[in-house]
Amino acid sequence: MNAKRMSKFFSVLCLFSISSVATAAPTVGFDNSNISVKVGDIFSVNVIGNDFLADVDGGGFNLLFDKALLKIDSITVLTSLWEFLPQNGTINNADGTASEIQFNTFAHHNNGTFNIASLQFTALSAGIGQLNLSESIKNPFASGGDAINPTFLAGNVKVASAVPLPGALWLMMSSLGALGLMGRKNKQS
Repeated sequence: MNAKRMSKFFSVLCLFSISSVATAAPTVGFDNSNISVKVGDIFSVNVIGNDFLADVDGGGFNLLFDKALLKIDSITVLTSLWEFLPQNGTINNADGTASEIQFNTFAHHNNGTFNIASLQFTALSAGIGQLNLSESIKNPFASGGDAINPTFLAGNVKVASAVPLPGALWLMMSSLGALGLMGRKNKQS
């Protein structure tokens, strides 16, 4: 390949690289988008922002979850990054929602990938469901007063049944109980 062709090739390659970086859309999702737990487990998942090119001054989100599978125990906006009027939102476990979780900052320059909030759940029953995020109407994502429109990513939750005791254990326990009763009868005689 001659020098002129090689120069064109690298120019096109650089333009392609720059355009692919510039078109990376910001997203809001979970640090673990495929969660597997058992009935009765208490677990946490973090909401994170990814690929934000501009500094995020603040924003907010809502959450929809399967109320038959999960219960939210708590929501904590990470005040180490969002020090101005953090709001942990309103939890409604009967409806399977958490609304208007809001966060803002004056002190930090949050861009790239950053933590937003931590959610703690209890797994109620076996099944498969989703955690769906949407943008707050009251406090949309913004940078310097300009709106940012991130894509909100869902998380998947699989709740397995609690592990039952094996049948052999029940058989052994009933046998020991029967032996204990027999021993007690022999002592009384």
